[in-house]
Amino acid sequence: MMTTAPAPDIEILGVGAIYDAGSDQFFAFGSATRFKSLSGIDAILPDKHSLERAAAIDPYAAAIKTGVFEMQATIKPGGEVAAFKPDGTVATNTFTIHGSLNDAAPTDEIVLLKGTITEMNMAVFSTSGVLEFMATGVSGELSKYYGGAFAEAFLKMTLSVVEPNPVTAGAYRFESSFMAAGQADVAKPVPEPASMAIWGSVVVVGSVLSRRRMKNRLSV
Repeated sequence: MMTTAPAPDIEILGVGAIYDAGSDQFFAFGSATRFKSLSGIDAILPDKHSLERAAAIDPYAAAIKTGVFEMQATIKPGGEVAAFKPDGTVATNTFTIHGSLNDAAPTDEIVLLKGTITEMNMAVFSTSGVLEFMATGVSGELSKYYGGAFAEAFLKMTLSVVEPNPVTAGAYRFESSFMAAGQADVAKPVPEPASMAIWGSVVVVGSVLSRRRMKNRLSV
């Protein structure tokens, strides 16, 4: 399980997810409701895209009051995020969050966060319903909270498979099609202690070598 910082975090409710085993396509859609930063919590309001997408999926969603979360990824049986679809075309492995943190008119289209899905962890999907995704190349209005030019995001979905019923073991291994519902969070990953130790040793070695070079210069 990935370790994440308590903030930033985007709360996604009402997530609906579909996996089609024939095309290896995974789709997810939900309501982006709140953005949590170190300075507080802001409600995510709809932008133009949020209203249009929600209405396209649900004709009764005209009164939507949140942003929208959308995700698409090509996932092979066993859980590998693939660069190509089964037909050989380039995969679209992305997530996007549209919305607004202020009272901007819904005629504007605002991308709060988007990125490229690179990895998935489904180790506890069958026992706790959790799917974890890593995303890189993150951009958008809120990307500065996720690392700026080197922004990464961590998506954690907690899903309950609703079809097929009863659930087959193949669904949890992405070997058969399924539909699921639940919620998600988009947070900032925290480097693992091992990675921090490696980087710490690099800094120490670099510092020692620098001091040795300086000592050699002074002794010449």
